[in-house]
Amino acid sequence: AVRRAKDRRTEAIVLHNCSQLAADRGRLAPALEYCAGALAVHRAVGNARSLGQAFSQQAALLHARGDLSGARAAHEQALASARHAADRRTEGPILGYLSLVEWEDGAAAAARAHVERAIELCAAGGPLRCEALFAAAQAGLRAEGDDFAGADESLAAARRHAGGRGDAALLTGALAYLEAIVALARARAAQAKLELSEARSHRDAARALVDGLAGGPLDAVLAARLYARAAAQDRSPAEAPPGGAPAQAALEVGADGRWLRIAGHGRIDLSRRRSLRLALLALARHRREHPGEGLALEALVAAAWPGERMNPSSGAARAYTTIRSLRALGLGEVLRRCDEGYLLDPDVSFHLEEDH
Repeated sequence: AVRRAKDRRTEAIVLHNCSQLAADRGRLAPALEYCAGALAVHRAVGNARSLGQAFSQQAALLHARGDLSGARAAHEQALASARHAADRRTEGPILGYLSLVEWEDGAAAAARAHVERAIELCAAGGPLRCEALFAAAQAGLRAEGDDFAGADESLAAARRHAGGRGDAALLTGALAYLEAIVALARARAAQAKLELSEARSHRDAARALVDGLAGGPLDAVLAARLYARAAAQDRSPAEAPPGGAPAQAALEVGADGRWLRIAGHGRIDLSRRRSLRLALLALARHRREHPGEGLALEALVAAAWPGERMNPSSGAARAYTTIRSLRALGLGEVLRRCDEGYLLDPDVSFHLEEDH
């Protein structure tokens, strides 16, 4: 009916709305087709403001499909159109969605700058939905940069803005995924300090936030992509790559067990503490060769006091004292007890310097 009436502006609006509806139902291919139609009509009638919105919609759809370079290009076109029309209300959301692309693409500094500017523009007259979404994204970016106080501030703002929306349920999935990213960042920070119980608690919180979420509106799809990226990084192997130590191994053991270093602290010299050195070396070698498996108490005693003859109870008492001493040096929860004996936690990034 709109086409019969030759009302091109209304036709473009209908096509844009159809694109949004299809996207929220997970039908990206028809959503992109509707969006292309809206773009063509906006170009034909010379509507720069609406052209920027349509380009932004196209960019978000390309992002959802995984085409990050295409999404960046469409966002740049959207920005150019919005700025040409001096449309600050549209410029804010465009910058915010561009920051999501940059974040997933590993350009965290650019993403932080753009999401901050997006929040400023949206606060001056943008949609509350966008303010909530971008504040939650800012929380994730801040957390990944170890600014947890800033992340909490941004999450509080996101919840406040979402609470002012009549359709707040549409944001629930997106905000949950982004809050889960903050939880994973907290887990990483706790694990780097060898606070393993706290790290596990934060990971459990992240899983609880996203459990049962699937599909949903376009914002949730984009946030889910970012969460999947963070979760994949969180599951990355804890072992050092061949040829050297990882850049930030949480636990390093020197050649022959002569020193121990925990992330964020200096070396602990064990060169004059023979039994501790040999016990640590045995545990470290076992961790390297049999990650996740315990070293038997008898094997630990034999390694720490080679050649000494002692009865089992005496050997066990010595071993328990040594285990307590190693934990007191900073290994804490990393040095775990299991049915087989003792082990260095396989989830903690680890490097054993090659023996000379």
